[in-house]
Amino acid sequence: GYEGPQKHGLDGEEFYVELMPRVSTSLQSVSLHPNVKETLEDLKSKEKKLAIVSTSYSTEVKPALGINKLEDLFDTVVCGDDVTRFKPDPEPLEKAMREIAAHPEETIMIGDSEKDILAGKNTGVATALFYPEVNQKLYIDEVVKSLRADYFFTDFRDLLQLA
Repeated sequence: GYEGPQKHGLDGEEFYVELMPRVSTSLQSVSLHPNVKETLEDLKSKEKKLAIVSTSYSTEVKPALGINKLEDLFDTVVCGDDVTRFKPDPEPLEKAMREIAAHPEETIMIGDSEKDILAGKNTGVATALFYPEVNQKLYIDEVVKSLRADYFFTDFRDLLQLA
């Protein structure tokens, strides 16, 4: 919805109409954190099922996957236009789990935001918070720690220890 911009006295619809072309343009040049692609390839080689659960629409997510040559690594991609409720609601994660036939006890929700971790907790799966240096400049440490993610890592390669 448009609640965020409205809280700041902005016209929500106008805000998103103006913002989305900029976001789409930015996603054309999105780059990955260090070790992400290699780690995903290693997980895939271990026959792990991988899914993306994003609030962004598929018209934004899928081109970014293509640019980074990641599209073949994921067994499913669930975007904002695939669901009626967004994270932290469990609907998107539950949809992804159904599509890859994953059970809660064998699933880890990996994310870099409060909504990601809460979505995992609301779905009843383990959670892993990715907290790279760039995010440490954006988020308050106490808030991050209060999320109580099951796992916490700053280097994407650390995920291999969970697999």
